[in-house]
Amino acid sequence: MENLLGGLVQSGERSKADLDSWREENEDDLESIDTTWPPSPDTPHFHMPFANRHHHDHDSSPGEFTRSGPFYNESPEEDEGEVLPFDLDAREKINSISDNLATMTLDDGGFMRYLGNSSGIDMLQKSQLLKNGYLMVPIRIKEHRDWLMHKDALIAQLESGMTMPPRDLADHLIDCFFKFIHPNMPVLHKPTFMRQYKNTDPTKRPPLALLFAMFAIASRFSDHPELIGHDPEGFGDEYFDRAKRLVDIEYELPRQSSIQALLLMVTYRFTSAKSGGRVWVMLGMATRMAQDMGMHRNSARWHLPPLETEIRKRLWWACYIMDRWVSACMGKPVAIDDIDCDVDYPSSVEQDWADPEGSNGGSPSEDSEKLKEESSFALRYFVETIKLAQILGQILQRVYSAGTRSYGPGQVSSTVAELDTMLTKWLLALPPDLKYDHKLSPMSVNRWVATIHVSYCKFFQ
Repeated sequence: MENLLGGLVQSGERSKADLDSWREENEDDLESIDTTWPPSPDTPHFHMPFANRHHHDHDSSPGEFTRSGPFYNESPEEDEGEVLPFDLDAREKINSISDNLATMTLDDGGFMRYLGNSSGIDMLQKSQLLKNGYLMVPIRIKEHRDWLMHKDALIAQLESGMTMPPRDLADHLIDCFFKFIHPNMPVLHKPTFMRQYKNTDPTKRPPLALLFAMFAIASRFSDHPELIGHDPEGFGDEYFDRAKRLVDIEYELPRQSSIQALLLMVTYRFTSAKSGGRVWVMLGMATRMAQDMGMHRNSARWHLPPLETEIRKRLWWACYIMDRWVSACMGKPVAIDDIDCDVDYPSSVEQDWADPEGSNGGSPSEDSEKLKEESSFALRYFVETIKLAQILGQILQRVYSAGTRSYGPGQVSSTVAELDTMLTKWLLALPPDLKYDHKLSPMSVNRWVATIHVSYCKFFQ
């Protein structure tokens, strides 16, 4: 029972009154779980073909890839074709209790943190230590504030010695970023970013670490006179190093901008001849920071603004995609387990196109329709890239992981056949505007259509 409730009752000294009070409040649910969870003697068994356990199609949910199948069966004597259906009512009650224990909180610096249901945060819900989402630890408050002030002072001192490129070059690089990088990795919300970038108040502009990371990766696509004929790689390395120096100080502070900067830095260095172990470490920092902010969990119960929810989803799935591709290319294990992630796929929101500052010179209605069309296509592309990354993760874990060495030819063959079926279903279920038309000449194919199919062929053919 302790395991099912996610560590509700943990070892250590806890107030009996608190436990008794919690038991009284949830008595009905707990009794229902105790009585309905065990299957009745006459509960029928049913046969589930192995090939259907990882069903994958265009409308499937992110949680569809689970650790079932022969490579994750810890009971070799159990018949793989025989499974016992869970009692849905009991499962819903357990999930409800678990969701209520998971909490988004704010630390003393105002940074959002995620505390899962095994953290013991449930025991503080009625305590004077937890007020309005703040965890109050009086002895440590002053120490923590001093530490934050010290960090802010270090960042301000470091930024004061760093200069921005000329404005026309900076604007050009921002345009290059959103043209060549953003469609493939939408870690930013463009209208929101552009409002901040154009703001005349320095305190409301995007953080320098993020801007420098954007300049670094955008320089590879630049045809600006100040870069052409000089040393574009040197320019990019200079701004990468600046971003890294800032992130090395900021990484202990869970900020979206730090995650965004880290992912862009990983992309920049990963596609460079200087790629090495640092890429792996930076990606791990971004992933852990995103998990620290709860981005891997469905945030519906936290009542965040719709745009904030969507930005979190996009940022998390960008971490997920990078985790799969970097792991595959470097031959390292994945850092994100599908079973720990229940966030929905990204989707379009009105703020993607209904932005007063998003005009491109045409009429507001024309600009809005064009932005809506572009945004919808970009999100379809991103979602299909996520699904492809999910299959790649399955391949890495079920074919290349250390635990698969002991499996026989039959297990390997059945797994390969299942993974091949998943890939075929993904390819057939692509939206019409992402399908590859073999009748077109290569130069006529949409860049992003070509990119996603090259990704498919690179690892799966």
